[in-house]
Amino acid sequence: MVMQALAGMAGAAIAGALGDHVSVVNLLTAQGAGYALAGILMRVLAGRGPADLTEVRPEPAPTTAESATIQPDPSAESASIQPDPSAESATVQPDRVPAGH
Repeated sequence: MVMQALAGMAGAAIAGALGDHVSVVNLLTAQGAGYALAGILMRVLAGRGPADLTEVRPEPAPTTAESATIQPDPSAESASIQPDPSAESATVQPDRVPAGH
């Protein structure tokens, strides 16, 4: 990000210095050629890439931990949650909005 900012500042300085001697059309042409050259350079440096972009790779086999299922313990009692009868039930009241608002 810093390099991009520095390159932008350098480009603005070069364009400002050359603006009096070179036409705007030629400066914009050079800018466009710079983007094209950068794209070609990126493609060359990126390498060949995969042979087939539509190749479907098989899913890896699950490991023992992934294929294991959790079985409930039949000897354990089933627990149920019961409400506390001594607790008072709370009633939630909606916020009251004054009339006309």
